[in-house]
Amino acid sequence: MPRPPGQDVIRNTAVREVRQARRACIVQTETCLHLTQHQDAVRIAASSPGPEWFHNLIQNTGAKPTAFARLVRAWRHGGPTGLTVAEQPRTPDPAVMAAARTALTMTLAEMATDPVPLRAWRNRLTLPGQGIQLRLGPDARWYPCLRDDDGEWWPAAPADTDPVATLTSVWQQRSPT
Repeated sequence: MPRPPGQDVIRNTAVREVRQARRACIVQTETCLHLTQHQDAVRIAASSPGPEWFHNLIQNTGAKPTAFARLVRAWRHGGPTGLTVAEQPRTPDPAVMAAARTALTMTLAEMATDPVPLRAWRNRLTLPGQGIQLRLGPDARWYPCLRDDDGEWWPAAPADTDPVATLTSVWQQRSPT
């Protein structure tokens, strides 16, 4: 079956741009050498290649568009580590989680007029009624997420080593439920 006019040009341009992006990535950092094909697609999409590219990357990864967009946002806020934090819960040092929980509980007592419950699960501290979740990454930084109307957690801001600073960075963005 013949291809629509311009398809070969689009394909050749896309292949050339991927090769250029990979070369630039290798020059900039060795991190890209260790990416899976899925992670690399997210990285490319995070560089804002345009709607057609974004669509092609979604098709080639087999990801659902919303899930892929969420991962792209995770990459934009935290690079490869942000992507890992978005995709994989982990079990961190319990002492680190306990210290963060204590600091957040004290801060929430000052920030909110009513008590704010704080739920812990693995590397995640969630304020369910506030639609906020903080995720501790393997790099000891806290990655903030906000819950959307569908109950999905979206990366919301760059990570910070201080869980209180991370919380305050998204406190005004939240949509209490």
